[in-house]
Amino acid sequence: MASVDSSGFATVGFRAVNPISGVASQPSIGLIDSGDQRAVVSPALISSIGAMPYGTSQIIGFDGQPVGANLYMVDLDFGSGGYVPSVIVASYSISGLGFDALIGVNILRTGVFTYNGPKGTFTFDVGRTNAPAITSPTTYAAVGLIALGLAGIGIALLGKQGMKGGNMAIREGIGD
Repeated sequence: MASVDSSGFATVGFRAVNPISGVASQPSIGLIDSGDQRAVVSPALISSIGAMPYGTSQIIGFDGQPVGANLYMVDLDFGSGGYVPSVIVASYSISGLGFDALIGVNILRTGVFTYNGPKGTFTFDVGRTNAPAITSPTTYAAVGLIALGLAGIGIALLGKQGMKGGNMAIREGIGD
């Protein structure tokens, strides 16, 4: 969902997804913020998907002063607007704004953002639809188990064939 509200704010609907566990947030609203170099997501939203900190960074707070913020790697699902995998976002309290996230340049540059001022509309399309068909924890868990299963096959074959030189043995083993 992309819209411009009565205050002139461009907002977009999205879900944050934990790329490791597959847990997705409830539908959320992000404010398009082309003045923000990095997307900022509310701590409550990060907590709801169980993401673990990726690192820390200094961001500029609402008072213009630098403030420390945890960084997280998340996937962002914009529904029909596309899917942005493995993006780094900062977590900072934005609860007073009425939005769940500020969609910064690191997200906007992944797609096409078109604003039509006279009509008061915009589109945002990342052009990727490589999200799992069903964005539920069960689907992500199944994909993870399949990946682990394939890795297990490679490791088992490596053990069967002996050491042939690092990763090459796994590649050869799967083809045999």
